[in-house]
Order: sequence, then C-alpha cells, then structure tokens
Amino acid sequence: MTIPANVPRSRQKGTGTLIPPSPARERTRSSLELLYNISRELAAQLDLRRLLQHILQLTLESVGATSGSILVLDESGAVQEGALAFGGKVHDHTAEQLTDTYERGLAGWVVERRQAALVRNTGDDPRWLRRTVPGGDGDSRSAICVPLLARERVVGVLTVVHPKVDHFAEDDLALMQAIADQAGIAVENARLFLAEQNRRRFAATLQEIARAITATLDPAQVFPAVLEQLERVVHFDSASILLVEGDDLELVAARGFADNVGVLGMRLPLDEKLLVGRVLATRQPIVMRDVQAEPGWLLPDNLPEAGQIHGWIGAPLIVRDHAVGLLNVDSRTVGAYREQDADDVMAFADQAAAAVANAQLFAETQAARRRYATLFEDSVDPVLITTPEGEVTDANVAAQVYLGAALDELRGRDIRSLHTPEAEPPSGFPANGRNPGLRGQGRAPRRSLAGLRGACQAHRYGAASDAAMDLPRCLGARGARRPAA
Repeated sequence: MTIPANVPRSRQKGTGTLIPPSPARERTRSSLELLYNISRELAAQLDLRRLLQHILQLTLESVGATSGSILVLDESGAVQEGALAFGGKVHDHTAEQLTDTYERGLAGWVVERRQAALVRNTGDDPRWLRRTVPGGDGDSRSAICVPLLARERVVGVLTVVHPKVDHFAEDDLALMQAIADQAGIAVENARLFLAEQNRRRFAATLQEIARAITATLDPAQVFPAVLEQLERVVHFDSASILLVEGDDLELVAARGFADNVGVLGMRLPLDEKLLVGRVLATRQPIVMRDVQAEPGWLLPDNLPEAGQIHGWIGAPLIVRDHAVGLLNVDSRTVGAYREQDADDVMAFADQAAAAVANAQLFAETQAARRRYATLFEDSVDPVLITTPEGEVTDANVAAQVYLGAALDELRGRDIRSLHTPEAEPPSGFPANGRNPGLRGQGRAPRRSLAGLRGACQAHRYGAASDAAMDLPRCLGARGARRPAA
C-alpha cells in the first residue's frame, strides 16, 4: 500500500492552521517508505550477485554513506559471495578481497556475536581493521555493521562507512537493522536458488563426462572433456591431469596454459616431499591457499605458469584403491579455493579415474583374449567350444583334425550328434589322442560319441557360459573308446 505524501500533517489545537511536520516525523515517514520500497524490490530478485549490489546501493543512499560492503556466508560460515562499493560504483567478485576483513575485522565480530555495531570513530575502536582499497575513498572514520539473519542463521554481514567522524547516529543504526531484516531473507532465498542451480549444473556436467567415458575407451579423449566440463563448475586459470608412469608423473591433459599442447608429456618426480606426491601418498585432495609459500611446490623450467599459481587443489585419481594420477586446479588468486571446491574437483577426478580404469580393464581383457586365443589354437589337445545347450561355436585345429571336419561344418552342430574316427588316426596323430599340430589332414571314418554329453566346462575368452570340450580327455572320462593304437 502506498503511503500518501500528505499524511504527516498536524493542526494546531483550537485553530484551523496547518503546520509542517516535525523533522523526526518526516524522517520516520521517509524510512517507512524506504523500507517498503526495499522490501518490494528485494523480493523480486533471485540473482544473488545483482541482489547484493542492489542492497548495498540502496543502503548507502539511505544513510548517506560513501562506501560499504556486503558479504554472504555459506553453511560453514565461509565467505561465498560479496560486493564492495567505493568511488560511486558497486563492484562484485570481491569475496576474496573481503575475506581478510571479515576474519579479522569488525564484520567478523558482528557475525560471531550476531550483534550490530555503531562505530563513531574507527581510530578509537580496536575491532576496526585498517586497510586501503585501491581507488577507494580514503580513510573511513565512522562505520555501521549489521548481521543479515535468516531462519535463525547469520547469512551475511552489511557494512557502511564514512570519512567523517561521528557521521552516523542511533537512527542510522536502527534503519540499517531494519534494512538487514529485509535483506537477510532475500539473500538466503537467492543463495538457495543459486545453490540449486549449481547442483543441477553439476549433475548435468557429470552426466556429460559419463557419456564421454562410455563413448570411448581411450583416456586421451576423455581427459580434455573432464577439464572442459570442470571449468563450468569450478573457476580456474589453468588445470591439468597427470598419470603415474614409473617413478614419475606425466602430464597427459592441460587447459588454460599458454601452450596446452607443448606441456603434454612433461614429467614431474614422484616425491612425497612435493605437494603432488603428498596427494598421491594420502589419496586425499589437498587445498592450498598459496602454493608459493609451500616448500613442496615445484617450479619446472618448462612451465613458467607455475610461478604465477597461488590457490591450488590437487585431487588423486584412484583406481582399485591405488592412486594412479592427479588432477590439478590452479588459480592466480591467493585463497581462491575452499574445502567445498575440493569436493567438486574430487568428483571430476573420480570420473577421470573411471576412464583410466576402463582403459586398463579393456587392455587386460584384450591381452587375456590374445593369450587364450594362442593357447586355444596351438593346443595339441582337440578342444570344442559350446553353448550351455551343447551347440558348437568353435573348434581348434586339433579338434577339426580329430573329428575330420572343418570348422564351418562343426559350428552350430549339437555336441551329441558328433562322431569320432573309427579307423586308425592319421599318420602323426598318436594313439593317446594328442595332435602334434597337423593341419589339413584328410577325413577319417566316424563313429558316435554318446559319452560327450555334459562333458568338461571351460571359458572361452573369459565367457563363463561357454563349454570347451577336450575330446580325448572327455572320452576317457566317460569310458568311450579312443582310436586304437
């Protein structure tokens, strides 16, 4: 409901003379109008970044402040987002800049005690952290700082300042608290909305990577997709994937470097004294505020960007309980990453590890197939491969010679319908049924092999459903006749 402009009027008792409203009443009316407008405008905004800018701008105008800041806190109490106003403009992406002020200054005191603070002279207040903002309005002499509350939790903190001592009064503090009451709910709603959007985007990103993994067994094709999708979730200046190769780590994928292709193949020593080695040894992600201050940070000559990296996350690639590689995420900003970011990066590291595991399993399966195929074809024993129902699917050379039938004739036959030679075995085929590897022998007369039913089970290329028949051995086990010596 709009408040009419002519409401705050009075009449002198006993006269018809109108007198102007008092300054206090006019100020109250303005404050009510302001709060009404703020409430209406904030309720319609769900974009967190724009909301913060709007709250800060409206507050500065309301109390006549020259600069200020607003911070949003996540569930753990860490700075999630922020906005800073100075020089007549509101600047976003300032959460990193304001974190120190929050942790060591007046804002941290206010959040810890859930209590507003009016500082008439910052020079006399030990809670005030003196710092110079580039392009700012100079020294701040007076300040007001209020917590933003929602659902009985501190979701943020709002601070305004002025270069004049004792500029703010109790009325300004009361107005700031009223604005904070409105802003707290709006900030929390916008924060939850943003968190839900991020969760959906995160899930969709992981699905994209999963599709890439299932589409190929070559990790070299999956790793670039992992880094590309990771950038949609976690901001970084550069990122890379390294795999264990002997006593070294080899860089196999890169993004954000001056020469992404040129750095491929670069090797780092696998040393537990280094940060990368510590990640692999502990098999846990590590978040560093500033790697340049760490003795375990390596500066390779062929990677000049390493000297510009400050914030860093290293996440291990774990396959079958072994660390096989590392996912690095780099930022040129000190304190760019939090533990929550490490959880997100670890999810992507798991996807990269899945690609490595799939490639390893495929390589092992192919090697086993080749070994089995060699043993199968070169075996001196006749071997048939059948389905569980007894249908022949394959036969080695020894079986073809022993049965006197080519593979095309044997494939699809029922094992119970096969016949074995009645006459002497071909020249060079011993009486004990073992074939020295002869190929192209002529066919011999055949006789029924009823004893083959339900004979020996085996695996073909790792498929447990097939049955392999070593004919002479099965015949002996069932009491059937072998070719006479």
